[in-house]
Amino acid sequence: MRKLSNLKYKVLTAEQIPRVLNNIAVGIIFGDDADLLGIFDKAIVREVNTDDLFLNTFVVQTEDLNAPWVADFVDAVQSEEFKNVVEDTQYRFHKFYRPAWYVEKWGISNN
Repeated sequence: MRKLSNLKYKVLTAEQIPRVLNNIAVGIIFGDDADLLGIFDKAIVREVNTDDLFLNTFVVQTEDLNAPWVADFVDAVQSEEFKNVVEDTQYRFHKFYRPAWYVEKWGISNN
């Protein structure tokens, strides 16, 4: 994947994200994990398609909401390259629930 806005990516466990929120630009966490860890109502800046049964939550600091890298990040998640990784059967992502925007954009159902 191309490097966007000089962001550095680091994988953290869901349990680590609440502890590092003040030190990171963005955190991605499942909605149920955010709820269990007590940050769902405190840190969520934007949810994508709340009608979906399961959500991945993209969390950014409020002051960064309109930063160019946020748009770059959304573009990356909505890119064909990202879709190709999600759908590649060598990974387990293809087994996961796909949000409505993804199903509509790529025509791939949640079977």
